[in-house]
Amino acid sequence: LNVKANHAYNHLLSDMGFANERDLAARSKGMDYAAFAEVTRALDDSTRQTYSRVMAEIVPSLMGREFPGLSLAHLQQFLHLRDPDQFFPKEKLLDVCRSTFAGMGLHFERTPNLRIDAEDRPKKDSRAFCATVQIPGEVYLVFKPVGGAEDYAAFLHEAGHSWHYALTDPSLPYEDRGLATSYALSEVYSFLM
Repeated sequence: LNVKANHAYNHLLSDMGFANERDLAARSKGMDYAAFAEVTRALDDSTRQTYSRVMAEIVPSLMGREFPGLSLAHLQQFLHLRDPDQFFPKEKLLDVCRSTFAGMGLHFERTPNLRIDAEDRPKKDSRAFCATVQIPGEVYLVFKPVGGAEDYAAFLHEAGHSWHYALTDPSLPYEDRGLATSYALSEVYSFLM
């Protein structure tokens, strides 16, 4: 049945003028997958040496074996180790994140409407969040560093929301600045970070 269904599906794609599913997706999404593949290959080529060097330093202490000896079978074990949190100290979170954004041309100190609240208050929640008092005029990135990879990831995610709101065009009507019918755009900023 699956072979027949697959054959019928491919025939339908052909009748509709598509060579295959990738062609259908490319046209319906307006995406050039061949060009995207070239970009990802270039990214892979440009980061491979750095990745190998860093992993060769980290893996032996965490896994008790050399990095070149790892296989895909070790991936799940490696991804669920808690020891990597030591590489994400709370004291360095703000400096690391500032330099990360500065490398993208985004400078907190040059964006007065985006304020960072990193004060360590007794009852302050440690989870980072973005507070939009007035978009784009007054946006707060609130956090209380605790350290660890998850803390860095949460900070960067919320920083993405904060940059989105802080860089919103002030001439847009309030409805377009503060009453989104979809949060997809803000989530794109966050997921990119």
